[in-house]
Amino acid sequence: MAMTILNNSAANMTLGELNKNINKVGKQLTKLATGQRITGASDDSASFAISEKMREQLRSLEQDIQNVQNGSSMLKTAHGGIENIVEELRSLKELAIDAANDSNTDADRQIIQKEFDQRRATIDEIATWTNYNGKPLLDGTYFSGKLTHETKLGAVETRTVVTGTRIETIHYPGSQTTEYQRITVDNTVTGIVDNFEPVEGIELPDDFQAQPVKYANRNTSYDGSVCNQVLVGASSSYSSNGSSKIAVRIDFSGMETADGNEIDFSDEESVANLNGQGFTILCGRCNQFINIKFNTESADTTYGSAAGRYGSREYEIGLANFGSSEEEFIAAIFDGISKAKGKPTSSYYASVGDTGNSVILDKSHDVRMAKDDDGNYYFLKNDDKCEFCFYDQGLYQERAIVTTIPARDVNNVVLEETEISTRQFYEVDSWSDGNPLWIHHGTKANQRINVYINDMRSEALGINEASVTTRDRAKDAIEIIDQAIEYSLNEATNMGAYLQRLEYTEANVTTQDENVQAAESTIRDADMAKEMTEYTKQNVLSQAAQSMLAQANQNMSSVLSLLQ
Repeated sequence: MAMTILNNSAANMTLGELNKNINKVGKQLTKLATGQRITGASDDSASFAISEKMREQLRSLEQDIQNVQNGSSMLKTAHGGIENIVEELRSLKELAIDAANDSNTDADRQIIQKEFDQRRATIDEIATWTNYNGKPLLDGTYFSGKLTHETKLGAVETRTVVTGTRIETIHYPGSQTTEYQRITVDNTVTGIVDNFEPVEGIELPDDFQAQPVKYANRNTSYDGSVCNQVLVGASSSYSSNGSSKIAVRIDFSGMETADGNEIDFSDEESVANLNGQGFTILCGRCNQFINIKFNTESADTTYGSAAGRYGSREYEIGLANFGSSEEEFIAAIFDGISKAKGKPTSSYYASVGDTGNSVILDKSHDVRMAKDDDGNYYFLKNDDKCEFCFYDQGLYQERAIVTTIPARDVNNVVLEETEISTRQFYEVDSWSDGNPLWIHHGTKANQRINVYINDMRSEALGINEASVTTRDRAKDAIEIIDQAIEYSLNEATNMGAYLQRLEYTEANVTTQDENVQAAESTIRDADMAKEMTEYTKQNVLSQAAQSMLAQANQNMSSVLSLLQ
């Protein structure tokens, strides 16, 4: 190495290393002071971005927990108000029972009526003034949706009326008339619906509670067609047979060919016998029918009008390559119906459309096909006015019979007419979605619980006109108050269900918050032992660099010895 005095290369190199060590010591001190492995994006840009997103999520989850807790407090306030109203209703019933007893005179009943009025006023006060943060809870502001029936006046129509007559010869060039006759295409497969089994008491998709079912006394549909099974509910006053929500389990295990051979779903030749076969779902009180036709030669399902009128429909179910078992056969029918183009997706009688567990076959009577968690499939009827009739002697059709009338001359009485304007009334069913109270419970938009709290004032309870001034009025008041108590207890039950749901929601969000906090700590927190070791290392290196810098400067002085 040359001896120079102008440039001290060794000292410069040592100084550079010293500066690097000092910078590293500074970073280690920052980590030890903050307790964080990542103090800025320059430390670990990817981990920094991930941990910052986690911090945003943690703040959102903590706010969400507060929202759920506030919502619980609000619903507890509403529940407490409803409980107080129920207590007042019980007191009203006691007064009504007392007034209904002839041990009291009408004068006594007038005195009882005064207390009755005051307690009824108390109910209105509770319903009006029960609020949370200034928001009234029991005055009907957050009412639930309902189906209403209205009679409306139609548009102006022109109608012709007779004002006189005259004789006139008219030439008729001929005409045709069409009549319709119900027919069926006979099946060559029997027993298609013989094993369909009504069930009751089980919870099915979309809150469908199957109710008691019985077989109808008669075994024919509206137009006289014989049904294999006519099913009705056991608890309706519409007809002597009764009706209710019906669930019928689907079971095709009884299908046989005309020669008595059982259909083997694992045998292609046996399954081929089902092509063009099927069954019909009939309405027990109107002319509508729904054909379910099997097509084992296609994978596509079609939907459209059946060969008939009155809104009759036909599904041709594509079952090619469905599988090799009865369960897969039924699942393919469900899948085909759910994907059929043009099929109804809503019902006149229910607010629930197609879901992953149930699909609508027909909206006029809310006929559905549904599956449960165990893989069983059902036909459901939610309309309480018609029997459920299954027919498998053949698919339904209607045949048109055309009658031709030849041309002729006829002397007719011709009416002298004039036009007048008329308007007619018509009936309309409409669904109101209600006005829910929102309780936000998530970190994303539209994550909320819709809470409905119906009106708890005396008018909504139906007790605003109740009186105990006479024995007969007191007797009527007992029944009215019983209905009001049932209404109030139902609302209290709803509040309890909402509160239970919020408890589960709060527990779930708290668990998320804990897990995200743990994950963020893993990414961002410093290992203090490791960082202290690194700090000590860099500190020692800095001291060593300082010593070497001094040594490098000392070496320059040796040049002076050459100049002496």
